[in-house]
Amino acid sequence: MVLFSIEMRPLILVAASALGVAAAWAVNFRARLRRVGHHLLPRFFLLIALYERLPELTSIYGDEREWESFSDKILSCLSKIRDAADGMSLNDQEPQAVQTELGSRNGQELLHTASSWNVERSVHRVSDAVDRCLLPYLQSQEEVAMLLRDYLPKPKQSWEAFIDTKLEDSEKAFFGLNQHHANIDDELEALKACGRLVIQFISEIQNVSKVIKGATRGSKEKAPDTRRKQRPNFYTEVKVFYATDRKITEDAEYVGERSVERGLHYGLVVVGIPNVHKAGYLEAPTGNSEEANPLKHVVILSIDTTLRGDRTGFIRKINEELDQKGSGFKHNIFLYIHGYNVHHKDAIKRAAQLKYDLQLEGVVIVYSWPSKGTLWGYQHDGEVIKLTASYLESFIQTILSEVCSDAKVHILAHSMGNRALIKALQGIQPRNDSLPQPMGSLTNVIFAAADETRTEFENMVTSLRRGTEGAKVPPRITVYSSICDIALHTSKMLHWKVRLGDTRSFFERPNREDNSPDVVEDNSPDVVDASGVDASRVHHSYYGDVPEVIRDIQELLTSSSAEERARQGNAVIKPVSYNDKLFYAFNPKMLKKVFHSLKVQLER
Repeated sequence: MVLFSIEMRPLILVAASALGVAAAWAVNFRARLRRVGHHLLPRFFLLIALYERLPELTSIYGDEREWESFSDKILSCLSKIRDAADGMSLNDQEPQAVQTELGSRNGQELLHTASSWNVERSVHRVSDAVDRCLLPYLQSQEEVAMLLRDYLPKPKQSWEAFIDTKLEDSEKAFFGLNQHHANIDDELEALKACGRLVIQFISEIQNVSKVIKGATRGSKEKAPDTRRKQRPNFYTEVKVFYATDRKITEDAEYVGERSVERGLHYGLVVVGIPNVHKAGYLEAPTGNSEEANPLKHVVILSIDTTLRGDRTGFIRKINEELDQKGSGFKHNIFLYIHGYNVHHKDAIKRAAQLKYDLQLEGVVIVYSWPSKGTLWGYQHDGEVIKLTASYLESFIQTILSEVCSDAKVHILAHSMGNRALIKALQGIQPRNDSLPQPMGSLTNVIFAAADETRTEFENMVTSLRRGTEGAKVPPRITVYSSICDIALHTSKMLHWKVRLGDTRSFFERPNREDNSPDVVEDNSPDVVDASGVDASRVHHSYYGDVPEVIRDIQELLTSSSAEERARQGNAVIKPVSYNDKLFYAFNPKMLKKVFHSLKVQLER
């Protein structure tokens, strides 16, 4: 029996050859994927660093023509990067979500291969756009290159050689910058974050250009002025206490390394806040020529490091400060725990700005943990924050038990600082089962843009409730989150888990092996969404940068629940419900659109 005619045999051979080539390509493609590291990450860090230094750039290019030339070139480069992404960065539907709609295993594999090919192609196109357009121009600008020296390779220096000068082998492996670490889904997350950042960057440069042109030509178009009524030649002194497990140098500088000494260091800093200060701003000198001036900038005026390891003296100073205040909020204690990529002095300034903007009458304390203070320090910061948790636990226990008994204690942690706070609160509870009274002073616990998982948060909430059963009023728990937080999108890329500070972490019930109830089902932790507000450049520091959020925190500290705040006539937050869970939002229309989009996806 003849299966194929003689005429068909050449066609069969060609088809078989084509199939063989396709199979070899597929094998080679998978091998190449395994070798692909995070090509975008170092370039993404460069874009973030450039974006965050926009105020300094406006000082360097102070003349309108100089700024126009610089901004036109940067906008041209950013447009090429945006176009190179080819829409991949704005596609929130991940490969796994699409694959679930396909019935066959072969269909899933084909879709994943196609998606992987599109992602890899977009990664290389975006990387090429950065390297060919943006990189040479930034390197040619001497002042800009100096400003970005920690993120910008030198001329003719490859990214690989540059990264070798910045990171250890373990850090390169963590970031996926070594040759053998790859995850195509991680690259998709990088594309999304990069696309969002570039779009925001383009918009802000255009807005800055309008303001500069308006100011230069005497136009009526000016930046909105939300400053307090100006009093000439005055500034306000704000006291900030601190406790730290950072290493102190011979020059009395606290650095991004852990102290080898046992126990914490304590101190007191006086910060000057100018009376021209705008709520939500940390006024600072711009460029290399301007010097810090307390009449114009947030400036550290004095540092008292004489306490060092004297815990008793530190508590005595806090109690003395509380006793000196008048009525009202005289016994408020506000403990601030900073996040990733923060230097000690920057944490102090932020705490002073928060006290001033919140109009808080009481004591502000910073817990300053040894962050490296650089975008490249994410792995370092993630490791040291684990060790910080036990020190923070002991410190919170000291504040709750040794400061005057009628003090109200409020705690706010930001970003990675939430990891230490969550662990610390879990550790405190078992010891306090027999001591409910000190826990009664813990009034508010605020988790802002938390770089931690919802599972860890729920474990802490359960533990906190158990430890405060004897308190007359249990502490109010508030989570400030955002769907637009680019920093947490990047964290998700590195951990492949949605972070607590991303509102989407509350959209679904987490998987719990013991089938225990969801701690947020009763709406007791207030979830306040900050998506869509005029936030910081990466939408990660809205708790201190956005006047509306600051105002909401101020009202929160006066013992108003989110429900009560939302009912007020001039409320900045409004209730939004989803799946029987009540959220609160500064921009409810935006959150409702997200809920509708999610519902449509689930129905499909």
